[in-house]
Amino acid sequence: MASPRKGVSPLIATIILIAFTLVVAGLVAGWVTQFATQQRETFSQCAEARLLIRGGVFNPSTSGLSLTVDNYGKQDLGFKVLLENKDGTITTPTPIYNLTKGSIQSFSIAGVSGNLKMVSIRSEQCPGAQDTLSAVYIKGLGVL
Repeated sequence: MASPRKGVSPLIATIILIAFTLVVAGLVAGWVTQFATQQRETFSQCAEARLLIRGGVFNPSTSGLSLTVDNYGKQDLGFKVLLENKDGTITTPTPIYNLTKGSIQSFSIAGVSGNLKMVSIRSEQCPGAQDTLSAVYIKGLGVL
């Protein structure tokens, strides 16, 4: 005669499931707390991040664009430049430009098309810190 199978009693199974659920809930709560803290720190750092394009000059003989950018916020920022042409294509020159808080600096970008419609800058750390300059206001491209 075969011996009866023995298994985990329903009470023990319930206790194990509750313990497992509590462990998973604890891990998730720890991750959520860390994520929320990181987001709050990022937000507080970026709350006063500001970028402004003060002007631009295009040199058609060298296809170079010079932008004067002002970081008038309270955070050192790295930013990228986006160049939008009249045909709708957008190019992003490779380097990330860095600008310390409270400073104004000129940046040179090579290989820019004379078909430029708009120039935008966007911070890498703080996406809300950005500015746009229409080609109309870029010396050498616009009518000004």
